[in-house]
Amino acid sequence: MERKEKGFFMGIDIEKGSPISSKEQKFAVIIINESGKVIDKFSEVSLPSLIRIAWDRKPEYIATDNVFELAPDERSISKVISLLPPRTKLVQVTIENGKFVNIKEMARRLGIETDQSKLTASKTAYLAALIALKGGGSKISFSNEKTQIIVSKARWTKKGGMSQVRYQRRIRASIYIAVKKVKESLQKAGIDYDIFVKKSEGGLDSAVFVVYQPREKLYGIVRPHKGMDYVIKIKPIFEGKLLFDGLLRSNRHDKPIIVGIDPGMTIGIAIIDLEGNVLYLDSKKEMDRGDIISLIYSYGKPVLIATDVDEIPDMVKKLAAQIKAEVYVPDEDISVIEKLELALRALRNNYPGSTHERDALAAAYKAYLFFKSKLSQVESYVSKIDIDLDIEKIKADVIKGISIANAIEKQINEMIKTGLDENNKKTVHNDIKERNCKNGKATIEELIHKIEKLRTQKTIWENRINELNKHIANLQNEIRASKSKLKEEVLKDETIEKLNDEIHRLKGIINEVSTNLSVEEKKNEMLRSILFDIMNKKLLLIRRVESLTMKSIKKHESIYGKLNNGDLILVEDTKNFENKALEYINAINISAVILSKENDILSNILKKRGIIPLSKDKYKIIDLDYFTLAEFSIIKDISMQKKASEVSKRETDLSSIIEEYRKNRMSLFESNT
Repeated sequence: MERKEKGFFMGIDIEKGSPISSKEQKFAVIIINESGKVIDKFSEVSLPSLIRIAWDRKPEYIATDNVFELAPDERSISKVISLLPPRTKLVQVTIENGKFVNIKEMARRLGIETDQSKLTASKTAYLAALIALKGGGSKISFSNEKTQIIVSKARWTKKGGMSQVRYQRRIRASIYIAVKKVKESLQKAGIDYDIFVKKSEGGLDSAVFVVYQPREKLYGIVRPHKGMDYVIKIKPIFEGKLLFDGLLRSNRHDKPIIVGIDPGMTIGIAIIDLEGNVLYLDSKKEMDRGDIISLIYSYGKPVLIATDVDEIPDMVKKLAAQIKAEVYVPDEDISVIEKLELALRALRNNYPGSTHERDALAAAYKAYLFFKSKLSQVESYVSKIDIDLDIEKIKADVIKGISIANAIEKQINEMIKTGLDENNKKTVHNDIKERNCKNGKATIEELIHKIEKLRTQKTIWENRINELNKHIANLQNEIRASKSKLKEEVLKDETIEKLNDEIHRLKGIINEVSTNLSVEEKKNEMLRSILFDIMNKKLLLIRRVESLTMKSIKKHESIYGKLNNGDLILVEDTKNFENKALEYINAINISAVILSKENDILSNILKKRGIIPLSKDKYKIIDLDYFTLAEFSIIKDISMQKKASEVSKRETDLSSIIEEYRKNRMSLFESNT
């Protein structure tokens, strides 16, 4: 949450009661200034009193650790917000980037000191106010915020014959002029609105503007007015889903998502929504399936798991089976160039952090492109049906292989069943309630009445079902007629269609070539920089092998050629090694061996064989797709260690010569005596 200006900050926390109980909730209220100093403090404040205090002080923010302490549901919360001063914002300080954060942890992140004791309601309110002051937490808003501008005549009226008629005409004319000015102001600002007017002789009796912008967007454009002839009232309207800094409160976990997986010791994970937006991209070491599933479900409901190879890896099979998601497999392994293109396209020309992230994102985005046309058809189809359908669920079903028509019918059927269930539950609940009120003395006549009522409700819902089925049948007939008409038009314009296809194909080739060229230029620039560093003795090429075994060495040599005298080798797995491999590199006279992880046993063996062991952690190592480079300073270290080794060896040899000389002298002395 960003805060541009400072003023008063009100922190609140519930002391007793609950918004869902019959007992009225009471709040602790703390008001601080921009320096963090407490300027007012209240306890056991009711919700109406809290709103009155807000109007008295007009704080910039009202901060709470749980917005549902104010009201039990989203609709009630919207009502509370509409009663606050226009410039006062409601903030939940325990939400950051759509995720819950403990209030003490949020305070710690912002450098606010807290004690270890349990927080009282008053302390929590004070902490909430401080967090809001420092810009923490998430602003509460709604997905559909509108503003009503009401222009109407003032309450004061004047009595008396013809003068009264003239006075009413003057008021109507004044309202007409005021409405015209409001329209001009909104149009000049480019703000979308609808207007509903009540006309009368000589002008307008009233007008209501429905402006499709939140109240704060109208500051400086339209102002409230209270005069003798007319008044202008500006009223905010909050509808739709509750948002935290623009993020949905609960839909996130039900949102269908596509997941790309690049399995291995380091696993790449990419999560995108059904519009191709990247929600998550990272690579992590040694993640188990449970961790992966928890991560995935924190972003939504997976409907598709994607891989970049044509043979599904076991890990992907097991993951898809466990979360009951479909698997997308490309016709053939995606090439490195195509993976980079897909990743750049998904990230809007930004590079992924690693090859694992690139591969996972490429898999997910290719899967999305495979279904994109079908998903667009869903949007087109649903837009023709005047029913509040969940388009995301329909898309998810289509990805699972259900036809568009069947997916829509499935959801309509669920809506019908839900309506019937809710109605039956409500009726049964009322029956039980009435029986309890009468202490079980319900008469047979009353029960018969209830049965008749249920039958009537059943008939109503059956009629509704028949209406919906007819509507579906009519839509299907319209679709068939549209398809037939479209087919005729396509046949007539076949030549134009072919030309358009050719243009589209050529544009695609141009785009593909441009993308490839851009990628190659960036690669060339990077390689040119590396070559300059090699020429200037800032970097040098080194050999990389999986382990010091003959199998790993031979595999490396089959790709990169034979190891040569003076080569440096980087070893990934330091636990596995063979004497034969050590003899082999010793015979070649390898310059040094760089160990990815410390291994004293291997280090000592290498030293005994005259090979210098080095630790990877001490040097900057650069990994490219096919090559590995190290900073040139490593040569200096190798040279110093060789000199030290030679000095140590000479000292050892000199000691051996002196010892041999002493033995010979002693032997000669003993023979003479």
